[in-house]
Amino acid sequence: MASISIRGMTKRFGPTTAIEGIDLDIQNGEFFVLLGPSGAGKTTTLRLIAGLERPDAGQIFMDGQDISGHFPAARDCAFVFQQYSLYPHLSVYDNIAFPLRSPMRKTPEAKVRERVHEVASLLHIESKLERKATALSGGEMQRVAIGRALVRSPKVFLMDEPLSSLDARLREELRVELRSIQKRTGSTVIYVTHDQVEATTMADRIGILEKGKVQQVGTPMEIYEQPATLQVAQRLGSPVINALPADWAGLNSPTGAVHAAIRPEDVQVAQLDGALACRVIEASLLKHEMVVERDGIEIHVHTAPDAVFHPGDTVSIRCDSSRCLYFDAQGLRMNDRPVNHASLS
Repeated sequence: MASISIRGMTKRFGPTTAIEGIDLDIQNGEFFVLLGPSGAGKTTTLRLIAGLERPDAGQIFMDGQDISGHFPAARDCAFVFQQYSLYPHLSVYDNIAFPLRSPMRKTPEAKVRERVHEVASLLHIESKLERKATALSGGEMQRVAIGRALVRSPKVFLMDEPLSSLDARLREELRVELRSIQKRTGSTVIYVTHDQVEATTMADRIGILEKGKVQQVGTPMEIYEQPATLQVAQRLGSPVINALPADWAGLNSPTGAVHAAIRPEDVQVAQLDGALACRVIEASLLKHEMVVERDGIEIHVHTAPDAVFHPGDTVSIRCDSSRCLYFDAQGLRMNDRPVNHASLS
């Protein structure tokens, strides 16, 4: 296993800058998630670490050694792609065994057999080893792709949205298994996703990428409670955090604030002092959520399990100013609580 450090890394594709001067430190044995929307530069970052792309500027270090000029085979990284990338004419056994049989490794067949069965047991696919890859379900195929990465015990696992093509039940199942395997093996994993649920349930730490720049790095709780920017605040949480004008009714915003943001769970629904009358636009009994409107501003609200509201109802809400996060004109947070800023320029 290994640590990864990135310093001032930039990558351009013609006139497009995919990654701009990013710095990252991923610890040995850490499950690190890169979270961001499509086009943020997540996959490019993985490919740069793997050596599949070369940076235009900056350096990549593995355990303190500069590997920026190393070929992919010399980096000892295993890449799990979004699509399964299996050899369709081979059995599950031979797909998993393939890396061990490469000319660079020349692993004895007895050791190959031992490792394949060990990994298949971890992934619960021992009964599938003799099947052709094309005879598997989508979830089974992705398990095989993960097994092919696990079998040779690389220093770093690079995973590019490996669960995104699976249905919701399988995604949840494999999230749990991947995290469990990572904890048991102590592997270093760098995992790319646009799914906040994957990020918050799997990561030791999350790096938020937006437009090729690192916005913030921290634990899921740190990023949720102490977002460095309004963009970061909007990246975690469902429903998304409410972003309101700082001068909106009922808020006691500090001087210089342009935006006030408050989580739906921090909006109170009751006849309280300072409560504001709002009109219900949408209400979900199953999720205990609703959307209300006042002065053209929509606000997402969590409701009590026994509360029943309907579109068109009038309700009273209060946004507690002490629970608000305040941001300036550039979207940088103004609160005094400590924040881990990274590459915010």
